[in-house]
Amino acid sequence: MSDVSWNCSVEKVPPTGLTVGTLFELGCQGPQVAGLVPTSLGLELAKADRYKLQVLEVKSAGETGFHAVVTGYVPGQINLESAVLTDGLVRIALKGIEFEVQSVLDPADKEPKPFPPEGPVGLMWPRPVLFSILLLGLLIGAGVLFGIRRRRQAHAFREWLEKNQTPLSPIDQLNKELRRIAKDRNPLSQLTEMQRVTREYLARETRAPVLTASPKSIFRKISDGDSKFRQAIGPKTIRLFSEFERLTEGLEKKSIDDKEALSRSLPALMDLVSEYAEQVRSYTARMSAARFRRQP
Repeated sequence: MSDVSWNCSVEKVPPTGLTVGTLFELGCQGPQVAGLVPTSLGLELAKADRYKLQVLEVKSAGETGFHAVVTGYVPGQINLESAVLTDGLVRIALKGIEFEVQSVLDPADKEPKPFPPEGPVGLMWPRPVLFSILLLGLLIGAGVLFGIRRRRQAHAFREWLEKNQTPLSPIDQLNKELRRIAKDRNPLSQLTEMQRVTREYLARETRAPVLTASPKSIFRKISDGDSKFRQAIGPKTIRLFSEFERLTEGLEKKSIDDKEALSRSLPALMDLVSEYAEQVRSYTARMSAARFRRQP
């Protein structure tokens, strides 16, 4: 038996008294028990007292007491002197559990044997509470996994930046790559390479992880919360990368038949990339200057 004990009292007993199966409440309070796990609590009773008290619902539980809806199945004067509340490790003696259960049978009739569940009596939490606990656990788990994934992606992006440094500025490196791509005669290869070097330019210029991001996600990442940048560059970003995806998908599925006509339009697309990159560079420089001026 534990050295800690809580005093208990029965509550909300009907004016007509208790009969077999009548619901009432049991409240117990006492010294604080550090380390008690409320969700793992169970009520231990002696074998002879097994049917005298059944916990139906826990209304509250903590380190200084608990309150529950209970019932009794055995008629007579009940005095549970050996009741113990435990979470599997901590044990608390419950004192003062006394109540009377009246029989609804004629005294001449033979008293039937009660049939409540066998085994230790557990403290059953209401379903909404259990569902809330489960949902909270799932949300916490998802948040942890999301955080781990974000950290891994950020680490991989920093490694990419370190391994792909060039002596040229980001926009000069882009223009160099575009001149190389212009010499290619394969439209699909040109489109694929054009999109890749544009993403790499944005990654170097803005330090944003856009190497595999969707068109809508790209402009959110590179704007870094700047509303003016978002308004000026956002629509162009989505339009440019959506066009990359549309043309690439069309070539892969061979839905664009006139590849020669497409090849003639690629220089204009390259010019659009150069113009777009220059705008990004200009706005990025302005944002950096504004942040510098705000520093104390």
